[in-house]
Amino acid sequence: MADAARTKGSRDALLNAALVRYRAGGHAAVSFRQLARDVGISHMQPYRFFRDKAELVAAMRCHCFRELLGVIRASDRVQEPPLSRLYAITAGTFGYLFQRPEDYRLMFALNQPAPTGYEALAEARRAVYAYLRDVVQAGVDAGDLHGDVDDVLHLAWAVSHGLFTLHLSDQLMHGRDLESLVQPALDVMFAPFRNRPDIAALRASARHIPELRDNHDEESDDESDHA
Repeated sequence: MADAARTKGSRDALLNAALVRYRAGGHAAVSFRQLARDVGISHMQPYRFFRDKAELVAAMRCHCFRELLGVIRASDRVQEPPLSRLYAITAGTFGYLFQRPEDYRLMFALNQPAPTGYEALAEARRAVYAYLRDVVQAGVDAGDLHGDVDDVLHLAWAVSHGLFTLHLSDQLMHGRDLESLVQPALDVMFAPFRNRPDIAALRASARHIPELRDNHDEESDDESDHA
């Protein structure tokens, strides 16, 4: 039992150290040798817990998706109508990720392998989707939303992802910035699936978006093994 606890502790320590290094310096800052030094173990010990750097990065992504699910749960106003819940969840998630641009890049990097190759990561992603899908399904069941549940959710995801991607790549250059587009994005995200959108009534459910940080220089998505 003690050995199992030590093993889990060492794995968690390596994972946390990797996230600290990644958030400060991108993928290039993460190597097994540096992590071993940070944690205080031999330079070969990280290989006991992670087959290679790709497996470590998958574990980092898994951690970020689990954190995101916690934010979604905390933002959800479960006693309110489904549309108000969706507004609150979306606004809360936006506010969180705007403060974690490095995590967003990590979770949705374009050159990452399919998550199905890493079961824990795939399950963490499914958990986020399943939670949101249940809220959208409640909206459909209540008659507040119309159409296919997965269509609604995927299109809302597309709007969110497009906005984040334009922001992180510094492509919002035609008189709009991220902060000014958050509320319009919320307004249009679910409107096509409603009969008569009452945007003003829903805005009260959207949490205030914190002031955005400026230090979002794009990091390299290179995940080659520097161990």
